[in-house]
Amino acid sequence: MELVFKDVLKQVSKITKEKQTPWFNSSVEGDFYFVTVEIKQPNATPRVSTQEEKEFMKEKVEARCYFNTVKSNV
Repeated sequence: MELVFKDVLKQVSKITKEKQTPWFNSSVEGDFYFVTVEIKQPNATPRVSTQEEKEFMKEKVEARCYFNTVKSNV
């Protein structure tokens, strides 16, 4: 999660030519993962995405679209 925020912070600074100085505050201790990492076995049956994972990916795409809209209006 921290890496995502840091990436967004860098992009905002770059896109606005450092006219905006974004920041974030977090109380998360330790590593945080949105989804678990799975190691696929060579002969493993393909796993079907859960509804929760599909919704997460949809929200991620929507957030990226929103960011791109904001970025293009700066």
